[in-house]
Amino acid sequence: MSKKSSTNEPKKAAPSKQAAPAAGGELHQSAGGMHPELTTNQGVTISDNQNSVHCG
Repeated sequence: MSKKSSTNEPKKAAPSKQAAPAAGGELHQSAGGMHPELTTNQGVTISDNQNSVHCG
């Protein structure tokens, strides 16, 4: 029997047009549109840049 090759590889997401690369190469994205900015209970905008995965 022959097997068909699978072409169901996941597609990579296109980078956001609002993303700006920083000095280390990481992307800094701006909230807006359908996604509101992250704020405190008092309404002060806070940065959400602590979401990195590190091993070790």
